[in-house]
Amino acid sequence: INDPDKVRYDVAANTLYLSAIFDWYERDFTDWLREKSPEVQPSLVNYVLRYLAGETAEVLRQNRAKVKIAYLPYDWGLNDVKK
Repeated sequence: INDPDKVRYDVAANTLYLSAIFDWYERDFTDWLREKSPEVQPSLVNYVLRYLAGETAEVLRQNRAKVKIAYLPYDWGLNDVKK
């Protein structure tokens, strides 16, 4: 989550860019959050905020009610086995 190639927040556009994994498995992330933190609304933004560090997290936390989510292309090369 703290790798800007996978997750980044554009303050000016109020858009949270997430790896496509979050789109494909959104329910897994939100169900986990519902189980671990029932006091928090289960959303991808709130899941990311559990782990996002620094100033970016603070700004996102302030703007989370209106944040837009966009998904980044998945890098299938991450699954390649190096020989």
